Amino acid sequence: MKKFFILITACGLLAGSCAKSESAVGEEAGAVTFKVVAVNAIQTRSEIYSNSPEGSIPVFADVNVLAFRGNDSGEFLYAQQIDLTEFYETETNSAQQKLADGTITAGKYKFLAIGRTSLTDGYSLPELKEGVTNYNDITASITEASSETGVIFAGTTQQEVLASGANIEIEIARKVAGIFGYMSNVPVSILGTPVRYLRLRVSDANLAVNLGTGIGDATTATNATYTALEIDLLNQTIDDVNNVYKGAVPPTGVVVAENAQIVSNYAIPIDGITTMTLELQSEDGTALKTWSVQDSDQGTIDLKANVLMAIGVKNRADSEFGEDGVDDDTTTDVDETGTPDQDDTPASLLTDETIIVTLSKDWNEVQNLTLVEQ
Repeated sequence: MKKFFILITACGLLAGSCAKSESAVGEEAGAVTFKVVAVNAIQTRSEIYSNSPEGSIPVFADVNVLAFRGNDSGEFLYAQQIDLTEFYETETNSAQQKLADGTITAGKYKFLAIGRTSLTDGYSLPELKEGVTNYNDITASITEASSETGVIFAGTTQQEVLASGANIEIEIARKVAGIFGYMSNVPVSILGTPVRYLRLRVSDANLAVNLGTGIGDATTATNATYTALEIDLLNQTIDDVNNVYKGAVPPTGVVVAENAQIVSNYAIPIDGITTMTLELQSEDGTALKTWSVQDSDQGTIDLKANVLMAIGVKNRADSEFGEDGVDDDTTTDVDETGTPDQDDTPASLLTDETIIVTLSKDWNEVQNLTLVEQ
């Protein structure tokens, strides 16, 4: 399984090794070096464009570690922020930064590492107050109007920092879910009313995610409803024979099926079960036709962090016929040689059936594509 992770290590620079010493709470610790390693990263556009994320390097606008010091009551309260200002890219997707002696004082900590590819990614983080802000309360939130959500990564560890320094490792992963839509045959009109928008609406949703746990946070807003995916059909050409939209020009390197639409976004994980509907809407937002979107294993959606929700099947970016490039018999699950059918299967919107989605923690196995942000 390919995963995105950042590894951060820190140690006191002691004669070539990290030696243990007795803790002296409040005493300045030795020099600390953070090493950052990124594997299988997401690049910075909002289109789905590639099926080969191998070797791609993240472009982070901001990477930092928040340190929360433990107290006698068992709470971990904000102590300081460590900005990785020397973060850089290498062929091995790694970077490191040496901090000056005394940057961190000795004590028991929880460290929360946060990576953002854009500071205009749509997320708001809480104000940090030294000695007041609790580790458990660090969330990333969006507004109900947001339909262009970005991606944010985080990870945490609890460890004691000795006067001589410490080795600190933090693996961070996406704290948002991915939503990919691959649909075809969007009708131009419903009962005479023109169709302007294709929208995926999320109900009973959270608008914030706890960056420590990756769980949707209901303290900011509960039972929210917002648009997770949107396609404006206004300027698309029309297939006059079938009276459906032909679809927008796909990103460079992407080949889609006839009359297909392709769109992606990120979404806040949901603490509990949510409902999703795919809607064809008029210019004023009136729903002209709706579909219930369901998981193949259950009737509702349980959307978790670092999970891709895929509507429709696309196995390869540069072909609508999968790895072999051969047009299989799309009426069966396997071709004449017994090989599983790899043809694209966009969800057709000329049907009244329930739309079934696929959920998986390995994004590349689901669509063999990469979700990327703008």
